Amino acid sequence: MQQNYSHLNFLNMNNKFNLSYFIVPFFSLLFSIGSFSQKIETINFNGKQCFEYPFKINVRTNQTYYSSVNTRKNLNTIIESLKENQWKDLTKDQFDLAIFLFKKEIKKFRKLSNKGKNKQDYQLAKVIRVNPYPLLEQIYELDVDVKPCLDAIPDGTYIQYFYDFPLINEHNELSIIHNKVAGIFEIKNNLLNGQATWFNFKGDTLKKGVFKNGLKAGEWYFERRELESKITIENKELYIKNGIPKMDTIIEKMIYSNGLRNGFYTQYGNANYPFYEGHYLNNDFNGDWTERLIYTSNFAITEEDVNKELLELKNNELITGKFTYSNNKVIVKQPIIRDGLIFNSEDENYNFESKYTPYDVNKNLFDIAFNLEPDVELQEENSDYYEGEEITEESEYEDEWSDENLYYGEDDESYFQAFVYDQQADKYLNRGKAIDSLGLKFNFEGIYERRYTNGQLMFRYEFKEGKLVKEDTL
Repeated sequence: MQQNYSHLNFLNMNNKFNLSYFIVPFFSLLFSIGSFSQKIETINFNGKQCFEYPFKINVRTNQTYYSSVNTRKNLNTIIESLKENQWKDLTKDQFDLAIFLFKKEIKKFRKLSNKGKNKQDYQLAKVIRVNPYPLLEQIYELDVDVKPCLDAIPDGTYIQYFYDFPLINEHNELSIIHNKVAGIFEIKNNLLNGQATWFNFKGDTLKKGVFKNGLKAGEWYFERRELESKITIENKELYIKNGIPKMDTIIEKMIYSNGLRNGFYTQYGNANYPFYEGHYLNNDFNGDWTERLIYTSNFAITEEDVNKELLELKNNELITGKFTYSNNKVIVKQPIIRDGLIFNSEDENYNFESKYTPYDVNKNLFDIAFNLEPDVELQEENSDYYEGEEITEESEYEDEWSDENLYYGEDDESYFQAFVYDQQADKYLNRGKAIDSLGLKFNFEGIYERRYTNGQLMFRYEFKEGKLVKEDTL
């Protein structure tokens, strides 16, 4: 009789992960697969009776985290945790097979993870064991909250936990952390209603605000801390020396009304003044906005260079941009001369120009005047992803781009820039033809100006009803 090994799907997962390639996916599988029952448990939290939310959140890990784990030393701890959780329903034969496959994969991982390690990597591993939390920073989405329960659940305060997680300590020992709080929120009539807060694994608040009948309302706080997926040699040195790596931190504060951004918005980083300030109206930019951006080389290596760079980023009092968003977007048809306006590239991540090189005109000065239908779907209907789930990407328009009639320019980039997607027609159009036939909706009204980081004017334009009224000397 053939044995049923369906309980061991965590070792396969439809071949989504090849366990012999990466430490991170391997441990993610082991410590993120749990029960998906919507049975509601009553718990006592800080002396208050609460409910446990049935859907947990995966702990987000940087791939460098598991390089500090001695899998040989911690093998029994890992197996015991699996036995109590993922493997608890296995028969003896299934359990024996699981142990065999697990040890086989662990051996492969150990061999691969040690390959190519140098002195710096071993020094870094010691530091990570003392302070692993920078490698466990949770990334929440502002517009995605919790996976909803389909069954009716009681009204009250809910605690949402992280999945059990193997936390390393300074003695290179793993401890399986149970019931670590990821979020606290109120639910009424199966909807988020009242105060809601989400944390990282260390317990710092990353997302906080109020819901009314399932919709965001009032002031919201949102913080995102990010570290490169593969830590650079320079950042490893900083981690080793200071006990913490250099991280990008963005803090946003905004006002919501009926689930939409309505009111003041500000975005901070590691600086004294906001990067961006302005207002929203029904989720659209509205009125006057300012920006204060400081550009650095991002190649600081020595402690002196890093401190100098951090000081430059912190002293961002100078306003580098002023612009006013138009509420009355008039459709205009006029010749577009500037090459930069024809293309609509929004990628500003790779800018190798000098910081005193004039920018091209903002690529988002206008939108093509497509007749778009209003989006009336709920947030949950628009998203296939909820906190704690894994994000997958698929190419929705792969067949569209293989059309033989599409024209390739002199380089690949011009090919993608030369076409725009028409939602109603459900096809791609030549960008130039779309502009000529449909016209443009200018996004700005009044003065639009940018300055260099030393205060010198870079350019200033003045727009009125989609027309350029005045252009100062660049």
